[in-house]
Amino acid sequence: MTTLPYELSHADGLSGPAEPAVPERVDLLLPGAEPAADAARILVVDDDRDLLDLVSIKLRLSGYHVLTAASGPEALRVARSAGPDAMVLDVGLPGLTGLDVCFRLRNDVATTRVPVLLLTARSKPSDVAMGFALGAKDYMVKPFNTRELVRRVRAMLPRDLR
Repeated sequence: MTTLPYELSHADGLSGPAEPAVPERVDLLLPGAEPAADAARILVVDDDRDLLDLVSIKLRLSGYHVLTAASGPEALRVARSAGPDAMVLDVGLPGLTGLDVCFRLRNDVATTRVPVLLLTARSKPSDVAMGFALGAKDYMVKPFNTRELVRRVRAMLPRDLR
């Protein structure tokens, strides 16, 4: 007899644990995929946990150290304290939008040179223009190809960190 990861219940359809617990940190998901000590540090910021994990895993498998944040204020704190080499930044964030974060990064001596790739569902030409005007180095629209995202992150980095 096959055991299902949940139990059927007549009252609500499904009950019980539907999936196993997921580790909180991405590096726990990738044993043995440790980047080189001198690898570039990429800060990935998104409030969608699934997307945050997807982008983080792809970048880590590409050899980068990955830092994460899930809100605008947290992104600023991590950027200022960890000094990432590049950022992948969602626009629709809680606390501060990605556009606000990008603008503040550009106006902070500690983070002004960190290249930012905005990753967003906003695709109007005016949205793209606003992203670049506020300091983004690149702009990608969701849905996106993860290989293209990795190529664009690599292109933003100085040659010695690619």
